[in-house]
Amino acid sequence: MDFFVNKDFNSSKYDIYSVFDSPFRIYGLMHDGDCFYRLPFDVAENCNNGVVHHNRQTAGGRIRFVTDATELWFSAEMHNIDHMTHFAMSGFAGFDIYEGIGNKSIYSATIFPDFDLGPHLEGKASLFGKGKRLITINFPTYSGVKNVHIALPKDVIIESPCEYTYSKPIVFYGSSITQGGCSSRPGNAYETILSRRLDFDFVNLGFSGSARAEDAIIEYLSGLDMSVFVLDYDHNAPDVEHLKNTHSKLFSAVRKSKPDLPILMLTRPKYHLTDEEIQRKAIVEKTYLDAIAVGDKNAYFIAGNDLISEDAIESATVDNTHPNDAGFLSMANAIEPVLKKILNKL
Repeated sequence: MDFFVNKDFNSSKYDIYSVFDSPFRIYGLMHDGDCFYRLPFDVAENCNNGVVHHNRQTAGGRIRFVTDATELWFSAEMHNIDHMTHFAMSGFAGFDIYEGIGNKSIYSATIFPDFDLGPHLEGKASLFGKGKRLITINFPTYSGVKNVHIALPKDVIIESPCEYTYSKPIVFYGSSITQGGCSSRPGNAYETILSRRLDFDFVNLGFSGSARAEDAIIEYLSGLDMSVFVLDYDHNAPDVEHLKNTHSKLFSAVRKSKPDLPILMLTRPKYHLTDEEIQRKAIVEKTYLDAIAVGDKNAYFIAGNDLISEDAIESATVDNTHPNDAGFLSMANAIEPVLKKILNKL
């Protein structure tokens, strides 16, 4: 592909890199030579069609490297873009960039898609840190990505990133909320906020409308090498009976395979609950209480109404379901102390 059509890009002043080249590192995604994906294709194909579709979307993916550059140019080939009226384009089809400054990860820039959402995304980002910094570029939450290239000024330092403090990934399995809908940019999804705060690698297995705990995904999750498992698919169980028939089954399968794995169970992030939602909450909580009753020391639970802070109750979603940035921040604030406690024991 042509790296840039932008008339302001002067190729003589920059070196162009594929993110598959050293020293760049890609986290949270797999690649088959054609596109990035999150779940082996044979597993996805033994789930529902929604998993097949969303599997090629790059929620939770990250590029990391170290540089002292003060700017970069960025180019990506895009596909499989979900156009939505209730979701900012910068969230479902944009990339955002963070710089490690001191012991903090600071938001720097967003690479925005064009309004017509064409197959190429291109742009320039000005970076504001000084000296060598860890750069993290978050992939879109609801779009597919093929190739990514980054251009950096000639003669800048470029090095491999340091490892995460917790390098064995946390795996999040769940709904559209898990996938990142509807954050205004990828870095504002709750998992990504938590990853920056607690410095852990993670894999986002959120499949919008499609996380239904089929046998194929249960078997796959049971075999994953992970540090923590976050179980968050309440929203996607088609009805109460389905949730009842699958939630404990999924938990038990993962627990049998991994007796000491910390497992955190969440219910949907909502404060005012309907009668059905109260039933769903009780089913998830029962899985937790049953585990505690038999002496499980590594089961954890957070009720969804506790994920929404009092000051965000009426402003945390775009549609009374999907969190906006305020909702995701509230979720991260509620989950952080529990996850920090878990990680400190590892």
